[in-house]
Amino acid sequence: PAEIPTLPDTRVVLDIGHKVEWGWHVAAYLVTKGVAAGAAMIAPFAGDLGLEGFAANWLPEIVAVVFTLLTTYLLVVDLGRPKLFLTLLTRPNTKSWLVKGAWILIAFSILVPAELAARFAGLLDLAETLRWLNAGLGISVAGYTAFLFAQCEGRDLWQSRTLLPHLLVQAWMCGCAVLMPFAANPTELSLWFAA
Repeated sequence: PAEIPTLPDTRVVLDIGHKVEWGWHVAAYLVTKGVAAGAAMIAPFAGDLGLEGFAANWLPEIVAVVFTLLTTYLLVVDLGRPKLFLTLLTRPNTKSWLVKGAWILIAFSILVPAELAARFAGLLDLAETLRWLNAGLGISVAGYTAFLFAQCEGRDLWQSRTLLPHLLVQAWMCGCAVLMPFAANPTELSLWFAA
């Protein structure tokens, strides 16, 4: 600004006049992905955590599907050129955690609705098996971002060994927070959320 005096030999050594590369889309993506993953991680324990009926049998997967769709939307919009997403499928770089993360999200996006379909068809044993598989995939959905960020090497925090556990705990907490209002007895979910 003109009102700030400068010396004649002043030169710019750090210019921050550039667009923010990762804006609110990425921040929102971390939350929506955490909710989806956390709901799937909680699903096998839903009955033990105070959820009953619809909230125990259907809600975790419905939450996971809705928030996975939001996550996918945010990721594709953030690319700037949404058609670039197709290159992850047609010409994948298998060393990239962006590609591996897309594969994890695709598998998750297939298996979570498959669990709902199995439950709707009355195949409860299959539904419970898929629920446990989705819980494992939920851990992968929550955690792959730590490896993606580490591969980016953009920030010191991203190189930290604590980022993976942080993202897993964040996902569990997000899942608890979203499911807590639907619990008949929210005490268990509240305790896990607080912990």
